[in-house]
Amino acid sequence: MNHSIYYTRYIILAVIGCLLAALNSNVHVDDALIYYRYIENFIQGNGLVYNTGERFNALTSPLYIYISILLSSATREVVLTQVCLNAALMISSSIVILQIFRKLDLAGTGFIAALIFISSKYFYSVFGLETNLFILVSLLCIYFYLQLNMNALSVFCGILLLTRGEGLFLLIILFLLLYKYHRELLKIKYLAIIAIFVLLNSMFNYYYYGEFLPHTLSVKIGQGSSGLWGRYSYLLGADYLFGMFNNQAFYILFIFGAAIIGLIKNYKNIVVLILLFFTLSLSVFYLALNIPGYHWYYSIHFLTLFVLCGFGISEIIRFVNAKLKTRALQITAICLIFIYPVLTQLEIARLLQNEKPHAQYKLAGEWLKENTPENSVVAAVEIGHIGWYSKRNIVDILGLTNPHNAEFISSGHFSKWYEVYKPDFIVAHNPPWPQEEIIPVLISKGEFTEVSVTGLKDYKILKSNNLH
Repeated sequence: MNHSIYYTRYIILAVIGCLLAALNSNVHVDDALIYYRYIENFIQGNGLVYNTGERFNALTSPLYIYISILLSSATREVVLTQVCLNAALMISSSIVILQIFRKLDLAGTGFIAALIFISSKYFYSVFGLETNLFILVSLLCIYFYLQLNMNALSVFCGILLLTRGEGLFLLIILFLLLYKYHRELLKIKYLAIIAIFVLLNSMFNYYYYGEFLPHTLSVKIGQGSSGLWGRYSYLLGADYLFGMFNNQAFYILFIFGAAIIGLIKNYKNIVVLILLFFTLSLSVFYLALNIPGYHWYYSIHFLTLFVLCGFGISEIIRFVNAKLKTRALQITAICLIFIYPVLTQLEIARLLQNEKPHAQYKLAGEWLKENTPENSVVAAVEIGHIGWYSKRNIVDILGLTNPHNAEFISSGHFSKWYEVYKPDFIVAHNPPWPQEEIIPVLISKGEFTEVSVTGLKDYKILKSNNLH
């Protein structure tokens, strides 16, 4: 194929990515704002910490935070830098999808899959997290496997493990394939390269935080074992993900129908097999640990869905072209088949501009910043927005950014955190969540009083009566 066609496709993907990233620039995932606060504290000279003076490692993705710190240190800004970084990651991922399919001599299918990927609501909904970096590095690992470029593959497998530990499953899949089909390429030095990445980061963690591994895995395991999210919520509670398609029933049927066609016709394709086994491995892992179904844990599932959808659409087009002999009829039929899903995809993408930060949490955080002393300690279950907007010392009741609390939650001691931290303010749901069972007790004992905050509806802010 003419190189100019590929360059044109690159430009189309880049334009779409930049446009949709701009429309999505106001969206902040609650957990992403935890990263933002780490980054902001670092560039302000407070260290790589969430609360100033407290070295606690809540960084699931070391690599993502290192890249973010590097960029934000140059720009002296966090939010817009994150938007630009994630746009670059998405555009890069779509281009790698093109290159993977080009390697398979399926350039047209690759372009369809890349278009679906770059225009999907899901991957913009995770801006600020390491998800888009995880997708990019996973795709690069698959690409270098197809190239049998062992040096690059081992380097990016090491990078993948620093992006998210769950990348280990893709590493295992790729090296098992190498062992089966290209055993002569396997050498101990490649495993050593991967190990060096992990070892260097673990040494830094131990030097800076006093622990080799981040605390986030134990936190998620603790949340699962607590039972508060239910059994198998990763699977049984995943219906909310249809919101990524704006709950458009016919559109969802088309996407999954095309994906099923793509799977039936291409289940032996090596990329399909790799993605399917990666998806299955992640699902088994999360279900086995009963980890709650946060939407960013489904990124490989969505990637696999969109790749299969690309295959399916190509099969539909091929079928139409085979059945209809004149070009005019072929074009007419294809337009009739795809006009609804294409217009729906465009509308969902356009509606990204309506996405906003969590208004109630933002309101609570801003109120705390304006109405509390700077040294106040604030406790909450979901701390991202509250911590980012309040700029106060935060106690995460679930234990993501504070020691001990994850253990309390996992063991069913949902009130014990209060004995350790004794916050000045608490932001609680109204009515309280099970994790906040101590809230009514504190109010009944006269230890806390609700403060009036105009516009705050589903939440309430409590002030300690010992605070003067």
